[in-house]
Amino acid sequence: MAILKTLLPLLAIAGTVVAQCSDGTNNIQNSGDAMKLQSCTTLSGDVVISANTTDPITLTGIQIINGSLICEGQGLSTIASISAPTLQTIGGSFNLSQLTALSTLSFPQLTKVQNISWIALPQLQSLNFSPNNATGGVIMANSVVISNTGLKSLDGINLQTVDTFNINNNPDLTKVNPVQLREITGPLDIEANGKALIASFPALQVAFNMTFKNCSDVQLPALSVVNDTMGFFGNAFQSADLNNLTSTGKDLVFVGNDQLTNISAPSLTKIGGGYLIANNTQLTMINGFKALQTVGGALDFSGDFSDVELPALTEVYGGFNLQSSGNFSCSAFDKDHSNGVIRGTYTCKGDLQNPGTAANPNPTTKKSAAPSLVMSQTLGFIVLVTGAFSLLM
Repeated sequence: MAILKTLLPLLAIAGTVVAQCSDGTNNIQNSGDAMKLQSCTTLSGDVVISANTTDPITLTGIQIINGSLICEGQGLSTIASISAPTLQTIGGSFNLSQLTALSTLSFPQLTKVQNISWIALPQLQSLNFSPNNATGGVIMANSVVISNTGLKSLDGINLQTVDTFNINNNPDLTKVNPVQLREITGPLDIEANGKALIASFPALQVAFNMTFKNCSDVQLPALSVVNDTMGFFGNAFQSADLNNLTSTGKDLVFVGNDQLTNISAPSLTKIGGGYLIANNTQLTMINGFKALQTVGGALDFSGDFSDVELPALTEVYGGFNLQSSGNFSCSAFDKDHSNGVIRGTYTCKGDLQNPGTAANPNPTTKKSAAPSLVMSQTLGFIVLVTGAFSLLM
């Protein structure tokens, strides 16, 4: 009987722990709710935190959340701090959205998460994700989307591979520098962040679809293969150095980069789709493609070029449009056209006052501010171009 009296309270406590650590949704309204979970090292279900608590929320003791960690506000929210000092893995999504007061996010042991989606966190300026922000922190995630935050860096997110990587509209963000990232299997989008943003991917070798907009510099020293499209729009760098790039599966695009004076891709042999260069006002020479042999779609260059050199070119499967306001000779490309290197329609003109693109093949003799539609024959997207390229800046 004495043993039974001892066991019954213990069983009751155990039952409470099992109930708290069950696979249902764990709703946290305040710090007290968070404390009730501190005996759980693993939670099988989701953790949903109220955005309207004024308490700092600390998830102590939990190492694994097999579900998702979610805190989503509507309108004004009051939660200012979320931390999990022992959490290592989130099996589902890490979703934070519309948290207008959140300023502290501390997950020093977190290394694995399925998806990160952080949207509208204007007071969040930094992350506490690892004692070693350079190489520690989150190293595994399928998808990362960070938009409209106050973050100044992404230190603590150090992925090795990722599918989707989308960093946009973070006005104070000055660097994106995932030093360990080697491969991106889905879309990469870096756009509309701080004007001084440097996008540096020192270890990246293989990517799928890459878009860079409004960056002060883009560094891709190890990139060798882009399996889909690569596009640069409205950036502020002077030189695009793609020294190890050998091929793109689809399009290669440079549009509206007003300070661009040099494009270098000495190892590039194949562009699987279209090749578009337009409205890069300082670009007068295109001579960094010494090895380019094949363009699988259309080649469409317009600008103030005095020199365009593609000495290894053997096949352009689509149309060829090269129009320049500079003193430019088309003799080399006239020969390529005659020899069947260029298989589609052929236009090459120099000394034009208003050079056009393939969508506007008959330039006027006077410059016009009216917008024109620029579309490469095989491009998977359309860019609306104005005289000042304001939509891309």
